[in-house]
Amino acid sequence: MADFDQDGLEDKVDPNPKVFTWTAQNQGKRMKNGKQIVDNPGFGSAEYNAQQGILPLKFLDINSIDPADAKQWFKFASTNPKYKGNYNSFKGNVARLGLPTDKKTLQSIWNDAVDWTQTTGTNSGDPFSYLESLDPDNYRGSDTGPKYGTQAVKDIRTTEFSGSTAAQQISDEFERRLGRRATQSEIDAYTKGVNKMSQKEPSIYEGSTTTAAPKGKNTLGSTVSTGKQTTGFDPTMFARNFAMSQPDYAESFAANTFLGLVEKLLKDPNAIGEVVSDGR
Repeated sequence: MADFDQDGLEDKVDPNPKVFTWTAQNQGKRMKNGKQIVDNPGFGSAEYNAQQGILPLKFLDINSIDPADAKQWFKFASTNPKYKGNYNSFKGNVARLGLPTDKKTLQSIWNDAVDWTQTTGTNSGDPFSYLESLDPDNYRGSDTGPKYGTQAVKDIRTTEFSGSTAAQQISDEFERRLGRRATQSEIDAYTKGVNKMSQKEPSIYEGSTTTAAPKGKNTLGSTVSTGKQTTGFDPTMFARNFAMSQPDYAESFAANTFLGLVEKLLKDPNAIGEVVSDGR
């Protein structure tokens, strides 16, 4: 039986015929003619690794990969559609540790993660597990001081109106325009509409921030920000137009106009006389 890596798997059925694969049959020891080879394990051999608690590299759907190949895999994982999500997940976990996420730092951490799996006593073949035990200070670098100069700043924000806020807005407007509170279906329609319009008109701040080195009484340095702020969406006009678009607005408007006229005439007797004399 042709078995180049002596893992007990015939080369023609072995997925990685040149890389030793751990199986329940070989238990990490070389095989020949279906039997384990008994000898003194050499450093780096599958037998030695098994005895030292060093498991084969295995992560995601990749099994028994060579350490050098594992490091090369990560280098191009960010552009591989199949593994890009895993790369970004690793990157996000590094960021949560407060570490830089530039490609050089990420590759350095991954390389160490691969080496970590091949260290005596690790008992883990998954480099992704390394983030649980690494020392963040090893990757922070020495250049952690403040940076001075001018930086462009652009802040874009939109307002999301809650259901209760939107309900209060439109109900108050309905009271003024229609003399009634808004129904639940009207509140739901208004809430959906006002938030959709708000997304189209964000609040935008554009400017720059200049950070200067410590000087005089400014022992921690100084920061000056200048810029222009444009206001975002204002729901007032939208609420008014929404109320005025209701079928009963015309009737309510006519009634309110008539009642306002009567109230005015009652306060002014002369006006009542003028109305009567000219037939109004």
